[in-house]
Amino acid sequence: MKKKIIFGLTLAFVPLALCSCDKDKDSEIIKNVSFTYNEDDMTASISGVSSQENVTKIIIPSEIKKNKKTYKVTEIADKAFKNDKYLVSIELPDTITRVGSEAFARCTLLHSINLSSATTISSYAFDGDVRLVNVNLSDSLTYLGKGAFRSCTSLVGLELPEGVTELRGETFSGDTSLKYITASSLQTISNKDFYNCKALANVYFSQSQTEQTVENDNDYYTKATKAYESNLSKDDSNYYFVYDISTLTATVSGFVKDEIKLDNLPITTNYMGKEFAVEGIYDYSFLGSLIESIELPDTYNRIGQYAFSKSNIKNVEISHVATISQYAFSECEKLESVKLDEDVATVGTYLFNECTNLSKVSLGGKINQVSSCMFKGCKNLTDLYLNTNVSKLNNEAFSNCDKLNNIYYQSDEESWDKLLLNSDTNVKAYLVDTLKVNVTYNASEDLIK
Repeated sequence: MKKKIIFGLTLAFVPLALCSCDKDKDSEIIKNVSFTYNEDDMTASISGVSSQENVTKIIIPSEIKKNKKTYKVTEIADKAFKNDKYLVSIELPDTITRVGSEAFARCTLLHSINLSSATTISSYAFDGDVRLVNVNLSDSLTYLGKGAFRSCTSLVGLELPEGVTELRGETFSGDTSLKYITASSLQTISNKDFYNCKALANVYFSQSQTEQTVENDNDYYTKATKAYESNLSKDDSNYYFVYDISTLTATVSGFVKDEIKLDNLPITTNYMGKEFAVEGIYDYSFLGSLIESIELPDTYNRIGQYAFSKSNIKNVEISHVATISQYAFSECEKLESVKLDEDVATVGTYLFNECTNLSKVSLGGKINQVSSCMFKGCKNLTDLYLNTNVSKLNNEAFSNCDKLNNIYYQSDEESWDKLLLNSDTNVKAYLVDTLKVNVTYNASEDLIK
């Protein structure tokens, strides 16, 4: 049964695939990326990634040269990257006009997609992309296929451009984290477009009055607060954000285009004519990125899980972030030194897991526990400073840290003995009996250089 609703409210390490071409085939694999060529209109379609290498980041050019001919890259073919378990991000040219059916379906690590020129997104294009947070849709988009973003359980918000007037069923079905959408001209909502969108709270329109047809199983959409905003724009920035409408706060959730340095981060950003205070880094934001260095504003208080995992970062020095979540810097193979100080209080498990080049660590500030598996697999870790607040070393905190030789402890020997007594027995045995680490008492943090 269809219901008509009229709203009249008012409100204010990573493997990297780069593409080039030198072979003459109708369909071919070029440096792990497969293309199909159309001689009639001299265009190329992206067909997928070969199985020869686990590629996490792909950069696609706008043109491909082959046999002295130039082909314009305009399409991502049906099922091109379907079931790719390694792809984290893909940088697309502004020549892409179509995303095929199931093109990125069940890419379970895909975090960001910038579709700045796509006019068509076909059915189930991003179905089951459980890590997808950042989606930038083209102002020219007019067709959004059935189930396009179904079961994208990490998607928090989305801006639908003016050209999208119809949802064709199951579009956001199962998007349990979806809190808000902006829908400039949306007129038709089909069966199960917002099914099980339990978190949906706000829907914003740019027109003062609009009539909508809403089909069955869209109760969460029907109950969401509808409002009209004359300005649905947001800051032009190289960063993605996740917005919390209720608190007017935001967190950085990734790059639009990858950079080497993460500095000059914003402390505020504007969206829908309102200013949002930026408070931290969202989950998975820079997983697998090219970042070599970071400098966070003093106002940032949280770094999400896997935020910088597998990036190229070389040194970490953080003083004002209160919470750093699990795996945030795991598998950063170029990371050499870490200094956590002042306001840092809570650190997640596996925080620096498998940072194989890490050698020196200083845990100051308010940190009171070394979390489970925090340094597991840091095989070149040699020197560690612990502040006097640390009261427990948790399970496998230093597993496979066979070169750990020196621990500089801020307090005295008696406090050290109490710390060991309160810690997991396997950690105590590993440090005392196996490694026989040298402990310097009443030590200064300056000893870590």
